[in-house]
Amino acid sequence: MAREAKDPVTLSTLARFRQALDKAESIEQALTDPRVLKVLMPALGLPDQVGNPGLVRRALLSDPADPKGLAAQLGAAWKSAAATLGAHAAGLDALRDPAMVQRLTDAYVKYAYRSGLDEQQAGLSDALYFLDSAGRAERVFDILGDPVLRRVVTGALGLPEQIAVQSVEAQGRAVTARLKMETLKDERAVRKLAEQYGVSRTPFVPGDENEKCILCGLCVRVCRQVSGAEAISLGGRGEKKHLGLRPLEEFPTACIGCGACSSVCPTGAISMEEKAVERLRSAWGERRRCRYALLGILPGALCESDYRCAVCEIDQRMFALAFPWHPAFLRRLGGEKKP
Repeated sequence: MAREAKDPVTLSTLARFRQALDKAESIEQALTDPRVLKVLMPALGLPDQVGNPGLVRRALLSDPADPKGLAAQLGAAWKSAAATLGAHAAGLDALRDPAMVQRLTDAYVKYAYRSGLDEQQAGLSDALYFLDSAGRAERVFDILGDPVLRRVVTGALGLPEQIAVQSVEAQGRAVTARLKMETLKDERAVRKLAEQYGVSRTPFVPGDENEKCILCGLCVRVCRQVSGAEAISLGGRGEKKHLGLRPLEEFPTACIGCGACSSVCPTGAISMEEKAVERLRSAWGERRRCRYALLGILPGALCESDYRCAVCEIDQRMFALAFPWHPAFLRRLGGEKKP
């Protein structure tokens, strides 16, 4: 840990973090600054949210004691983060407080150290995080809403990654059928789960990204039935079965870049394709339609952020509204959730 605190990359990251804090004119500005989020979110136990500034700002400025507040609705991890920071009450002063800065610095160094351990043993940083954080999960949805707790619990229980395509209620039942929530208050039981997760992990990573695809067809179904784009297809039979695009062997012109296919892929074989964004950016005027307009969720809406969805308020609002699903599923939720 002491060596990590002296690492040049870590020191540079922390220096930029403090510099951004000094220059911030408001808590809202600080909570959308990438230099702040790069340290703040891992330190608060939410490293996967570094790229979601809109959601971070809204959640961390909400009252964690309010059951209707965004932080409380997003789960125990967000609620704990908002309570720790205290920005909802003290604003920028809470983040600039010397004791808070030191606390966040120490937590970030610890995070960076643990992340480096994965190079020695896959999943070790997840297991250590689980040991620290499992006890704060009150509901099964607190587990499912935290990426790390989810990975450890499902891995330790032997649940397949494909469970992610089921409804959140079905996933919750699958977990609680094998694990009682009160077990997470037992230190010995938590340690045993962490050990089981460590055994279930494998250091092997396929060299070819295409090897990750198991031809389950979920991306094809979500593209056709949820997004309505029909940009992906399955071709061939038996050993010749393969994932294809429409038109074949070319980048699909029907792709709207919504990312729904990536969200349901159980093996991580699909990532957002930059070509889709490039094609959308080539349009002008009224043809520069927001992806939620292309999905039929916000008819007529135009993109005003040059398709940089990570910094778009509409995108952050949609993700918060659809959580824990991808926003594309808002088309299928009907009256349950409306933008």
